[in-house]
Amino acid sequence: MAIDPFMNHSPPIVAIIIARLTSSRLPGKQLRLIAGKPMIYHVIARLKKVAGLDKIVLATASKRENQALADYVGQFDIPTYFDDDENDVTGRIARAANRFEAENIVTVSGDCPLIEPAFLEKGIRLLTENNADYIFLNKKKYKCLHEGIGFFRNSLWQALDKHSTTWFHKEHPGSVLPEIESQFQGVEIIPKPQFRRNDFRLSVDTASDLEFMNFVFDNCEQNDEIVELADVVSLVDEKPFVKNINGHVHQKGLTEKSNKVTIVTQADEKVGMGHLARSMALARELKESQAINVNFYVNDNPGANQLLERQGFSTSVWKSLDDLSEKLRSGVQQVDGAVFDLKASCCDDLLEKTGRLDTCSMLVDYVPSDASLGDLFILPTVSFDYENKASHFAKKKILTGKNHLLLNRKISWLRERDDSREGVLVTAGGSGLLSDELFSALSTLSRHEKIIFLAGPFADESFFHQKTNAHNFKKYEVIFNPPDVFDVYSKSKLALCTFGVTTYELIALGVPTVVVKTVTADDVELVESLAQSDVCINLLDQANSPEAVTATLESLLQNSERLTELSLNSKKFIDGLGVQRVGVAIKELIS
Repeated sequence: MAIDPFMNHSPPIVAIIIARLTSSRLPGKQLRLIAGKPMIYHVIARLKKVAGLDKIVLATASKRENQALADYVGQFDIPTYFDDDENDVTGRIARAANRFEAENIVTVSGDCPLIEPAFLEKGIRLLTENNADYIFLNKKKYKCLHEGIGFFRNSLWQALDKHSTTWFHKEHPGSVLPEIESQFQGVEIIPKPQFRRNDFRLSVDTASDLEFMNFVFDNCEQNDEIVELADVVSLVDEKPFVKNINGHVHQKGLTEKSNKVTIVTQADEKVGMGHLARSMALARELKESQAINVNFYVNDNPGANQLLERQGFSTSVWKSLDDLSEKLRSGVQQVDGAVFDLKASCCDDLLEKTGRLDTCSMLVDYVPSDASLGDLFILPTVSFDYENKASHFAKKKILTGKNHLLLNRKISWLRERDDSREGVLVTAGGSGLLSDELFSALSTLSRHEKIIFLAGPFADESFFHQKTNAHNFKKYEVIFNPPDVFDVYSKSKLALCTFGVTTYELIALGVPTVVVKTVTADDVELVESLAQSDVCINLLDQANSPEAVTATLESLLQNSERLTELSLNSKKFIDGLGVQRVGVAIKELIS
């Protein structure tokens, strides 16, 4: 039997996991799933492989808000220390160390699911064998991938707690160390050459970080139940686009001010999903790349609220425009700006009721009769008659054109994947229904090509099953309200859609797209413009002819060169980074 090098070490070493469920950027993140298991599971699994640890404990904030987290880790015989002072993280660690009689402590962030067991063992060895007070990494000499871990003698941590008299030092553990380090002995730890880099993030603070982790775990083999960090490095080097999944995430500076923005939007069976989809894309960008706190005012619709909650956004429901107007007037003092993405008629009525707000107002896809009601106009369309409207806007700032389309940032890296594509994707918006003529055309196609119906949150799933049965479909699937529509989009060989935000999303992803319907007459001109740029196929005039639709789709599916050409043209036409440009403009405006 191999001898454990730490078997007889003294004094005891305790790993303290610091975690809470009330993160503002990604609430409940420790219990969100990575490869089907809560993130905290992966932290624990990796700690259990570290030789030399006597105990693993959880140090969290109030019991009322974090009991679910404590219950989960308790399954692995990990005790919890609750501390009511949520912002005093330094003190929480000090008190937890004393509670569990730790002489040496290893601090571990609960949002780092790729901590490296070998690096932890090396740090423990340096701490104990050198009788050191702390282990340090010389960041002037080495970049380093390892995040969220530290090695300390408890006596030093108690001193850190004593000297952390400001909110800054309490909220940022160890930040006061430079002021007292001359009194203590530190020993340097040197990372392996392969980990001397910091060109991608290993902490999970945002939804994009969570996507990065899921991609990594899905594409790396697990060795004895854990993913090796060396394999992650190899994956990133082999597929550089992986870094773009969360490379835009801005880690807020220690003294950086947090701006606040309210987004006012709506979604339901009549309005559809366009306004909400754009608003969520913008909100995520503001949170992740601009470190802006975002809350939503959304109409009272269960589907809309569930989508926002799933993404971790704080919401306030409005039941009428009068109710919304009152909420805006009472809450405007608490934010630096308000973004309005509503149906034009609603925006007209709302601004008439509310008037000029005492904060920066940003209007999406809406031109009011009184331009003084807006400070920034965001017109996300591929064409806009600016020349005839220039005098109307005077010196107001306008963001328009294809470079300011509000599309989910995820598109910018999904389009770089080289996954094989299959099937014809059919989408008609949040609640749109297809005509019998289109079902007839698709039925013919389903004899040799799989048809994938994407039903939005306001759609009647049974409608698609009834129609496919009535038209005798052979190969088909109905995907109802998937957790990730972009993953479904990007795996499709060809798409058939009603014109709207989805059309722009498909084009940006490089999915060859056929447009068969518009919601408004104004959209016809936009579809014609896109078709002239050869980034989509315009079938508006033939949508009522099943034979014509079938012939066009079959011709495309049999012509791989044409599909590739459409895909390349689409990616060149829309780069998918419009939301980034809008986010930067909003940050500059409200700061």
